[in-house]
Amino acid sequence: MIVHRHEFGDVFNHVFKDNTNGLKLLQVGANDGSQSDPVNGIINQYKIESNLLEPIPVYFNMLRNTYKHSSWVKCHNIAIHPDGGKQEMTWIPPNDALPVWCRGLNTFDTSKNCIKNGMGGYEGKEDHSGEYWYPIIKENEQKIVVNTMKLPDFLKTNSIETIDVFVTDCEGYDWIVFEQLDLDKYDPKLIFLETHTLGDEQNTLLDSKLKKYGYDIIDKGWNTVAIKICQ
Repeated sequence: MIVHRHEFGDVFNHVFKDNTNGLKLLQVGANDGSQSDPVNGIINQYKIESNLLEPIPVYFNMLRNTYKHSSWVKCHNIAIHPDGGKQEMTWIPPNDALPVWCRGLNTFDTSKNCIKNGMGGYEGKEDHSGEYWYPIIKENEQKIVVNTMKLPDFLKTNSIETIDVFVTDCEGYDWIVFEQLDLDKYDPKLIFLETHTLGDEQNTLLDSKLKKYGYDIIDKGWNTVAIKICQ
């Protein structure tokens, strides 16, 4: 089974069926909350209590605007990092000359997407350095210092005791984020991580953690999708 972002709602319905009351969602790397976002639809349809994290101020403001009428959503201008504190991130400002998905290239590790040398796509094997947009990316690439927290500290500070849906899109930092999630304490029934550029070592660690805690990995490709069916 291959789960695309636009099909996330189908997986959500499969997992939770009619048990949607009181669900809690955490999304790390929410960007503008709109383009290529897998959870926007279910958050608003089911009024899921959600905590959404985005560290880049421009995109954080877009995120807040996306959910300005959704009182059940909290937006946080912060990233998750294993060291916490202020950290430098590479980002691409909004630019009408670029495809809209370029808003999602912001990363702590430029080797994990096409910013560094144009290599991107699945497992970073596609050479995009000849595309019209790549020189524009390089011309507009910037560094920014953002606020970060360790995941356990963020959860404790915000009194988050339950996570039913856990989502990351962190441009190669997804395992580093997920590694910090205590699955003995938190037991999300649905996990959606962008993992196509993590490499074999991190993907193996990720899969081992999921299987250890009894998850069924239903998709392993561009994204890793894992579920525990509600009884």
